[in-house]
Amino acid sequence: MTHLQNRRKVWDDRLLESPEPLRAVLAALRTREGPRILMGDFNLYANIASPIIKAAGFVEVKHGPTFPVDTPDRSIDYIALDGLHAVNVEVVKLPVGDHRAVVVEVEAGAKRLSSAKRRPGAERPVPPKRKAPAKKRAPARKRPVKKKAVKKKAVTKRR
Repeated sequence: MTHLQNRRKVWDDRLLESPEPLRAVLAALRTREGPRILMGDFNLYANIASPIIKAAGFVEVKHGPTFPVDTPDRSIDYIALDGLHAVNVEVVKLPVGDHRAVVVEVEAGAKRLSSAKRRPGAERPVPPKRKAPAKKRAPARKRPVKKKAVKKKAVTKRR
């Protein structure tokens, strides 16, 4: 877990974004054995952080806004996975902190995150995993009725 501090100049309520610390942390993580996870407050908006995360070979866990805590309208908090995939994702308001927490359940193996159950802004517990429904058996096929070949007798007329 990390907190990346960029040069905190605020201009029009936007951070002056410096992506270099994120690049350095991801490069250092790539030298270690996987699976790998990097999470924290990167203080970067998605248009800057997301391409860097992807270029480093990590998959970003998508979630709803996390900042400011009372009325979140932006997300500068990230979870990046390598060799893992998200099963459940939830943004939760906690009694402490200036950001909402991102709660993620992960499993081994790399998969696309579109299968994750996302609950941006949700403030309720993640439901337990459901068992996959039993596969329905295909209806029994009716066997085609074989038509009996009818031999036609050649009828010759005598004159």
